[in-house]
Amino acid sequence: MTSGIFENILYYGTNILQFILGIYVLVLSVIGISEVQKFSIGKAILNLLLPMIVIIVPIIILVLIFTAS
Repeated sequence: MTSGIFENILYYGTNILQFILGIYVLVLSVIGISEVQKFSIGKAILNLLLPMIVIIVPIIILVLIFTAS
């Protein structure tokens, strides 16, 4: 598991770049939803989060039901 300094710099550099680009894509998505659907920024963020909430909450409820018994 030992590697040189170049490999470490390359690895962490690409991780940081991926994180920055992910944030940038998220911001562009919120702006795009806001413009297309004529929403405010807050409603656009909620519009992005709503599908995740609709999918994740029932799964969490099912897991809690089946692990409690």
